[in-house]
Amino acid sequence: MIDYSKDYSLNKAVEDMLDKTHWKKRLMGVSIKDDWEKIMGKTIAQYTTSLFLTNKKLIIRTNIAPLRNELSLNKESIIEKINTYYNREMINEIELG
Repeated sequence: MIDYSKDYSLNKAVEDMLDKTHWKKRLMGVSIKDDWEKIMGKTIAQYTTSLFLTNKKLIIRTNIAPLRNELSLNKESIIEKINTYYNREMINEIELG
């Protein structure tokens, strides 16, 4: 139960609402798609065909074999980079295709 007698920010209210609904997962997926270029750089973003987030697993699709290989070798680094960017655990696994 939310205690409204104390100061309560709009940001905290939205976070609480998202935590209690299915929208948080969808919003996280949209955020990663929107911020992909900022996180990974223009070249990687340009050759990424799609991104999906499901149960903290990020599925990255690319048709460029050398890029897929490079991403595969750097999965842990990418996970850390994304989680650091959002300052929370957004993903804990990466699947490439």
